[in-house]
Amino acid sequence: SWGIITVVVTGFFAVVSWLAGYAPPDNEAIAEMLAHARAYSAGSYLDTISPRVKDYAVVLFTWVFLVPQAVLLFLLGAFVARMGWLRDPARHREKWLRVLVWSFALGVVPSIVAANHLVEWSTNPLLVVTGVESIAINLVPVMALAYVAAFALLAPLTIGKILVRLLAPLGRMALSNYLLQTFAMSVLLMGYGFGLANAGQFAIALMAIGVFVAQAAFSHWYLRHHAQGPMERLWRRYTQRAA
Repeated sequence: SWGIITVVVTGFFAVVSWLAGYAPPDNEAIAEMLAHARAYSAGSYLDTISPRVKDYAVVLFTWVFLVPQAVLLFLLGAFVARMGWLRDPARHREKWLRVLVWSFALGVVPSIVAANHLVEWSTNPLLVVTGVESIAINLVPVMALAYVAAFALLAPLTIGKILVRLLAPLGRMALSNYLLQTFAMSVLLMGYGFGLANAGQFAIALMAIGVFVAQAAFSHWYLRHHAQGPMERLWRRYTQRAA
């Protein structure tokens, strides 16, 4: 039943997104978009506060429609955990293969369409979204199932065990790394930092990879000397005190 709710809400949101982005913006809207972009790429920290508040308002509004997707993914995760598919992925290899095939078949084309639109939109904020692109963007979470299935299939193999050893410290410090990544990319891209937001997609991708590799190395080093990440320790202390 929750799956039906998710499909209906996602379809409705796709239509709303398409209608909202179908009409080309007028001159006033164009000027506002350009000022919005300049505030991030060349403005001071104080200059970014107003556009950031507006962006958060948009994000909070869209989350009203995205909550069903998130809840469905949580429910699927709970189902997989209860069935023991992750405790012994080799035993459930055929199930994971079916999940991988179906989620990849349903998600790869929408993901490519959505990625292409977002890359074009990053260099042309005035780009009009089509109905197909709107639907594709809302179907991207389907690929999450393919990623989980791929890791589950790789886990019993040697390469999977190597990946787990490499990536596990990042997961154990998820909150710390999330905040650290936000800080690092803000300093690199924003006007109050190095202002590299206009360096181009390839350069920004290299920055993101570099930050990720640096965080992986830092997580390995940190957890050799501490039981958990700094923010995880604060979070645990707060939750234990609240309990």
